[in-house]
Amino acid sequence: MNAPATPSPGTVIDGRYELIEALDDRGLGETWKARDANFKNRFVAVKLLRALDPGATALPEDLARQLKASRALRHPNLLATVNQGVWQARPYMVQDLFTGQSLGAGLDQARDTGQRLPADLLSGLFDRVCAGIEAGHQAAPQPVLHLGLNPGCVLIHRVVGQDFDVRVMDQGIASWADPDPGAPARSARRLRSPAPEQFTPGARPGPATDVFALGALLREMLAAPPPPVSEDHAPRPAGTNLRRDDVPDAVWEVIDRATRPAPDDRFPTVAALRAAARAAWAQPVTPRASAPAPAPVPSDDHDAPPDLFKTAFLPGGAASADPDALYHPPDAMAPRGGAPASDLAVTTARDANTPPVDDDAATSLYPGGAQRPPPAAFLAAMAAAQAPAQPVAPVVRKPTLPPRPAPVVKPPEEPAGGSGRTFLAVAGLVLGMALVAALVLAFYRYTHR
Repeated sequence: MNAPATPSPGTVIDGRYELIEALDDRGLGETWKARDANFKNRFVAVKLLRALDPGATALPEDLARQLKASRALRHPNLLATVNQGVWQARPYMVQDLFTGQSLGAGLDQARDTGQRLPADLLSGLFDRVCAGIEAGHQAAPQPVLHLGLNPGCVLIHRVVGQDFDVRVMDQGIASWADPDPGAPARSARRLRSPAPEQFTPGARPGPATDVFALGALLREMLAAPPPPVSEDHAPRPAGTNLRRDDVPDAVWEVIDRATRPAPDDRFPTVAALRAAARAAWAQPVTPRASAPAPAPVPSDDHDAPPDLFKTAFLPGGAASADPDALYHPPDAMAPRGGAPASDLAVTTARDANTPPVDDDAATSLYPGGAQRPPPAAFLAAMAAAQAPAQPVAPVVRKPTLPPRPAPVVKPPEEPAGGSGRTFLAVAGLVLGMALVAALVLAFYRYTHR
């Protein structure tokens, strides 16, 4: 049996995609940045799946059907698939090149530094993930189930001074792709939470399977780290609550229902789960004892760990950037639940080889879909809200001058003596015509003698 093909920089797949470099933190399978030879200056991501039997040149029927349905799906919270094929017995799929960090990497960073990602931030991220999964379930004519959702399959792009852009990837390929090859063994990027029906003989996965995965994902996002172990290794006090104390109890109830073993006991659809989560986040937080976060791991240079409230999901951690310019907290005066944000409609693209529409514009994660103000405007608004009301000074308007009349253009005057020259010209014309008539009459008489 021949070993599967091993790609390398410079490898050209199907005479079109030239591999440039391997990409880390890109969910399931092996992902490469590649140049598309069919378009000028276009770069894509090529994801290689598990090898088929030697000599295979066509995709298996179920995988081909799944990838075809994914290619027809377009949504601002889904990473678009634009092509697929088989290269040296290895299935591959071509996706938009999306720059960002996975949710799993962000959770790993928070745990390594002993910090918690803000609950407001996580609630917004979860809502965007639900929107992408829901769009796949509503696709026609064939719904697209994910069946392998984990923190490593959620990409987050963040621009300094702007908001987040969330993309879910790897819909329906979990059984055809290996786990993230670059993720550590205990990384959140490798977390797998299959629903009971996925390993029960005769059971058929459905939308409730993705509901289970979303509940497990939210539980992983909100899990509080365990309390630090004492020097004498004393046992943990009985009844210690590992749930975060800044999350409403209603949110944990939503998670409990979404992750019930029986599919019929869960939320019937992702839309129902999403609506319940929004309503739960709007509930007040009940004070309770919670396990404290562990102390940050000291570094060699004794620097304090970065504030993840400002630097989460930025490229390279944005260590050299101004942290105050990276992120500002959401408006504390607005309810966390808020009104449902308007979701963009799902569209289909029949020609998947057409370059995808650039929909990488930043999408607000907060109520109403509104963009957050810049730091200076935000601070000014907060100061104005806390300051006592001041009398409003009357508005003094400057007098308005009437519009300047348009200049009157006079027709050019006729030079002096013009009428006399006109008379002479007419008289000359009449005399000329009389002379011609006399000559014609004389010629006629001469010829008829």
